[in-house]
Formats: sequence, structure tokens, C-alpha cells
Amino acid sequence: MTSPVGSFFLLGLILALHMRRPAHAIMAAFAIWLTLVLIAPQIGDTLDPDNQVGAGVFRTLGIAKPQEKQIMTSFATYETVRDGIEQLSPAKHLERWCFAALGIKEIYYGQPLVTVMRDRWSDAAWLIGLSAALLAALFMLPFNIANLKKD
Repeated sequence: MTSPVGSFFLLGLILALHMRRPAHAIMAAFAIWLTLVLIAPQIGDTLDPDNQVGAGVFRTLGIAKPQEKQIMTSFATYETVRDGIEQLSPAKHLERWCFAALGIKEIYYGQPLVTVMRDRWSDAAWLIGLSAALLAALFMLPFNIANLKKD
């Protein structure tokens, strides 16, 4: 499995082999990387109402669980979009997998790695799938080595 930074470099290589100017390819890869690694997770976290206040918005306002669920049903589409943006971020999948593997999350603290990996397999699979898709794109698309030669 390639690292997230390795995936960025692989994406830059793929784009450099297919774009007319390598500088544009690196800028495009950088923009994609910023979007997936920095912007998308922040959108997901920032738009989550429970992340706005330390103890959670509903608990701070003294709203009971039944009322909280009733309020959140009004925002079902909003929550779906927010969660979808967060799920697209490789950084979030890496964060969840690492927090579980290192025992930072309380439910995984002191548990064997096999048990943790069985529970967090989807995050690892998402990261492996992203790396595999980038590698497949590298080898399936025709190379244009002339793009890399300096004029």
C-alpha cells in the first residue's frame, strides 16, 4: 500500500505523463491533494454540529435525545452531504485506521491488533483501493514520455 504522500506523487506522475506541461500536472495533483486531504475533512468536521462546542451542541443547550433526533431529521439531506464529503477524504480513513491501530480511540485501547483490524477493515480497504486505482491508472493509460522531455 502506498502512503498518502506516495499517492500524491503517483498522481503527479500520472498527470505529468498525460498533460502537455509537467508544471500544470504538478499543480493539478497538488490541487486534488489539497481538496482530498485538507479541505474535505475540514468541511466534514466543521459542518458537524456536535464539533462546534466541546461537549456537543445539543448537550450544551440541554436538549434531550428524543428532541435531538427530531431536530436532526430536518437536516437529513445536510447530514448526508456532510458525511459524503467526509467519506471521500483519504485523510479521514487514514486517521480512523491509525487512531484504532494505536489505541487512541478508547474502545480499541489494549485490544489486539487483529481485533482492531477486523473492525476497521473498511478504512484499510478504502486506502488500498485508492492506491490500487492510482497504480492501475498509471499502467492502463498510454504513456507519453515526450511530455517529460524539455523543449
